[in-house]
Amino acid sequence: LTIASDDGAINMNLGGGAADDLNVDSGTLVVESDNNRVGIGTNAPSHLLTVSGTDSASTTLAIGNQNGGDSILAFKAASTTAWYIGLDDSDSDKLRITPREGTFSATSSGLTIGVDGFVGIGTTNPTSILHVKGTASPLQVMLENVGGNFKTGYGIKTALQEWFIGQENLSISGFRIVDVTNLNTTRLQIASGTGYV
Repeated sequence: LTIASDDGAINMNLGGGAADDLNVDSGTLVVESDNNRVGIGTNAPSHLLTVSGTDSASTTLAIGNQNGGDSILAFKAASTTAWYIGLDDSDSDKLRITPREGTFSATSSGLTIGVDGFVGIGTTNPTSILHVKGTASPLQVMLENVGGNFKTGYGIKTALQEWFIGQENLSISGFRIVDVTNLNTTRLQIASGTGYV
């Protein structure tokens, strides 16, 4: 272990062998010089940074801003930032996942989750449980079942009633609106071949 000062900085040079790790407090912080890995809570980090805890309830990695700004994790490809994920302190502490275009808080092309549980895709101000906004033509939400000709669609459920809207599991049945509550009774059917209603 070599410790040297260079213009006020302190550089620590470890040996290159497997036994030459820097180990603080028996695994609280470990730097592997041979693999260039850092471990927190582990003596054997398996990635560039490995965090391991022993709490039976959860292990939490916290990113915070003491000055009240945004807390952001950036993902990069080479030297270019590709995606951000973080907490937008300037907009009611919403969680955002955004691409690199624009700044973290200004872009509306990603995904936003408000503290009320509302989810926005293409909007930073979702006004319902799921709010999708865009300029594509056509603008659509796609459900694609690649497992086979299986039942695919939307379920609508309240405390008193449940409905299914979509394609049943047989192609001949076509599009259906089904009253699930009342013995799965079909209330509307459009045949896939003829278009008959």
